[in-house]
Amino acid sequence: MIVKMKKYTFLVYHKDYNRFLESLQEQGVLHVKERGAANVEGGQRDKLLLMSRIQEAIKFLSRKTDAKVTDQIASSVQSFELLQLFDSLRSEDDLLMQSIANIVKEIAILEPWGSFDWNTLDKLVENGLQVSFYSTSTRNWNSEWETNYNAFQIVQNGANVLFVTITKKGESVEIEADKVKLPRKTLKDALLEIDNLQREKNRINNELISLAATHLSSLMLYKTRIQQEFDFDKVVWNTNNVAEGKISLLEGFIPVDQEIAFQEFLSNEGVFYEVTDPESEDKVPVLLKNNRFAKLFEPIGELYTLPNYNELDLTSLYSPFYMAFFGFCLGDAGYGLILGLGGLFMSKRVSASFRNITILVSLLGLSTILFGLISGTFFGMSLYELRIGFYANLDDLMKSKKTNINQILFNLALIFGAIQIAYGMFVKVANEIHQGGFRNAFSTIGWIFILSGLILRYVLQKTGIDQTIVTILITGLLSIGFLMAFIFSDPSRNVFINFGLGFWDAYNMATGLMGDLLSYIRLFALSICGGILGYVFNSLAFSLAPDIPVVRVIVITLILVIGHTINLMMGILGAFVHPMRLTFVEFYKNAGFSGGGKRYLPFKMK
Repeated sequence: MIVKMKKYTFLVYHKDYNRFLESLQEQGVLHVKERGAANVEGGQRDKLLLMSRIQEAIKFLSRKTDAKVTDQIASSVQSFELLQLFDSLRSEDDLLMQSIANIVKEIAILEPWGSFDWNTLDKLVENGLQVSFYSTSTRNWNSEWETNYNAFQIVQNGANVLFVTITKKGESVEIEADKVKLPRKTLKDALLEIDNLQREKNRINNELISLAATHLSSLMLYKTRIQQEFDFDKVVWNTNNVAEGKISLLEGFIPVDQEIAFQEFLSNEGVFYEVTDPESEDKVPVLLKNNRFAKLFEPIGELYTLPNYNELDLTSLYSPFYMAFFGFCLGDAGYGLILGLGGLFMSKRVSASFRNITILVSLLGLSTILFGLISGTFFGMSLYELRIGFYANLDDLMKSKKTNINQILFNLALIFGAIQIAYGMFVKVANEIHQGGFRNAFSTIGWIFILSGLILRYVLQKTGIDQTIVTILITGLLSIGFLMAFIFSDPSRNVFINFGLGFWDAYNMATGLMGDLLSYIRLFALSICGGILGYVFNSLAFSLAPDIPVVRVIVITLILVIGHTINLMMGILGAFVHPMRLTFVEFYKNAGFSGGGKRYLPFKMK
């Protein structure tokens, strides 16, 4: 659910304002209301750039050490000097890497030609001779070049021939070959140069490792302090100065459960403040508070958007569906076992901030095991075809009913879709009542009556109940639904406008519901695809393995491990994305979700 907020307005004498903001930052509960789009200029821009530099340094140095960060807080001057030292070492390291890359290219060019002395070639030039270097294909090599141009093959490198010609200075050489321009250095000099550069790079790398081991936390604390200064400046920017600049006016929001402690703090501060409920035009921040199960799914919902403050939080409403859909898509009990045990194993070995993710993985693994048992798939093996245990009886029962597990899974996907869409429409009613009262939900309630009437008519006719009862029930539901959806959908509007918009809603309902329902077939399709790929890898493992006893076991094991790892990774990706798509498109649309909420970010000490 969304935590209720209270709006606070403060009037503070300008000379006491900075001290008040410092105390407010220590409390860390007020989300400051923004006046508009922030215009970052001057010192604020410099702080943003500085934080970016510090973050880059922290990210780079974190990869240089595994040691725990234990050093003490450094002064601002020392911290800035550390940043400058890092920038200097990083620049040197980048230049050395570029130089090494250039010399590696030169060595690749020189190496096929072997070791020779450029001074000797210079002496030949002084005596009226010129030496040229060429490369051509073996098929293009012409032995007449040896006579005409004193051509000498140096090496045959694959399909290419490297050769030189020695001719009189100024003599024209007409050869169908590529002329090679060599670096003005010997191979020995190039190897020595790269060795020296590598030693220098190692020295700089050791300095960076030392810097990371001893001063990484100083940079972290430095970034935190700059971030706090930036946040402080941002609050000042969102302050209105009134009474000719003598009074500072600040607005913000706090959760209702923080009010008692916050008002005790304000009573000691001696500032004037006013407490009101947020107004409809206020962009109130959103703070979610859900039970332990729904809280695990909050990161998934936040990938799309937070709910608007004035609407319902749908996290606890979509989480059971998402969990079921994930298991349906992956649909292999073996893969579910890996996820479940892997999540439990990692939950004891990760930090508290990541523990919820590992627990979520375990729950999704349990869902996958359940649907894997329903589909009868275990690491790509069909338990129905193997006729293991009660699956043999189930298989016989399905054959007697002239159906199979794939047809059942297909129908189950559509049933899930119908349930979630219908559930979404009821949620939309609750959402509309929550935001605008019962009259605001007339149209949606009317369509629920109309759809219920049509479905009920179909069901009652199939059961053979007396047609008089059917007619009375259907007529009543359709009449009430028609009045609410077409006539009184919005009491504040003209009846004829409501009637016209009702037909537009009818068109959208007829086309949208069918498309939404068919979207759920993806659950069945992904489940079948994963099972088929697993079966293919199993078949490949046993068909490609040779009959040599030990080698056969090794080959089968490699193919199974690699194949099922690929299938598992692809399955997890599909099982993560497609249920999310069904949630954010089909369910959110039918539930009337608008979103666009802004996260509650209190002004506090880091």
